Amino acid sequence: MKNRLFKITIIHIFIILFWSFLFKLGIITENEGVLNLASITLFFSIYFFYGAEISKKESFKFSNLLILLSLLLVTISVLKLIKINFILIFISIILTAIYSKKFIDLKVINNFNILPISKNMTKFFVIALVLFSFLLIYFLNLDSFIMNIFYQIIFLIFELCFNLFLIEKENNYEKNLKLYYLSDYMAEERNEFARIIHDDIIQDIYATRNYLSLKNPDINYSKEILSNLEEKSRNIMKFYQNYLFENLDLKENIVSIFENLKILYPDKSFKIEIIISDEIKNIKNKDLKKIVNTVTKELINNIYKHSNGNYLIYKISIEDDINIYTESNGNDKKDLDKIKNSKRVVLLIELLLENKGDIKYKLDKDILTTEVRIGINNENNFYR
Repeated sequence: MKNRLFKITIIHIFIILFWSFLFKLGIITENEGVLNLASITLFFSIYFFYGAEISKKESFKFSNLLILLSLLLVTISVLKLIKINFILIFISIILTAIYSKKFIDLKVINNFNILPISKNMTKFFVIALVLFSFLLIYFLNLDSFIMNIFYQIIFLIFELCFNLFLIEKENNYEKNLKLYYLSDYMAEERNEFARIIHDDIIQDIYATRNYLSLKNPDINYSKEILSNLEEKSRNIMKFYQNYLFENLDLKENIVSIFENLKILYPDKSFKIEIIISDEIKNIKNKDLKKIVNTVTKELINNIYKHSNGNYLIYKISIEDDINIYTESNGNDKKDLDKIKNSKRVVLLIELLLENKGDIKYKLDKDILTTEVRIGINNENNFYR
């Protein structure tokens, strides 16, 4: 939204400069009625276009054309050579009205104010500005064009302030939203951990207790259950350790991720191909190792959770950056949309890669590929 608002503001700047250029060349109309009406029309057009951008809920392929055409007509309406100035302004008003009718939500526009003050204070400000302007015109004998440009510049300043205000608020909102979803992710991880403890550990303990409580306890089978439980507990512990073991290099850590996931998802059977560049072993930076392991964990865990395919390819290499590539089958458009709209796993990866890399998804038939780039040579990157 803010990008479209900035585009409208940029167009407004060009209109002011264009009118000033026409004035410099002496080819602007001398009809004060045309100048005043064109200036007022431009005011309200920009205001309503802003209101529409704030409140519109649907896309319309001709919306940009309506904006451009409306502003173009009011821009050229002040040319001295044009004899149908009022007609052009009238058409511009109609186009703005059509656009506003299509997109403006009246509930939103009633509370919308481009000035950084309350609506009640806006009334006093406008009245004071008009009175001040009339006094300037009277005492300095200013012509109509100069005053209209003066008004346009004031309005332009408020537009820029409004845009900067939106950017600041949006950035704060994005930060709060990321923190919310990150906390939600952590809560979901705890719930998942609790489920695994219940399903894979408590159930086995309960079964062992029952076997040992029999009149003729099956000690050997109970020992077998407990031995399997010990191994299973170790694998769960490794999985939730963020896959980072000080005595292992990065390659061995990555391999352990796949081994643990196979155990955690016994119902899933993938033909797995793992290609790890030898240079990966040379990465010693602890923070970078954590990022690579966490990203790998989330990518592969996501495939195990959601893919209905039978093969999985994982590649990691180092060129200028660290590049991770995954490929799996058994996916469809809905799976891709779920991934892109995910507010948990994908958000976590994006937070980890923020200003340090990027992630891209691609779906070809039922094959989903993911490419992750983690920067290591960027001068702003703390991984150096």
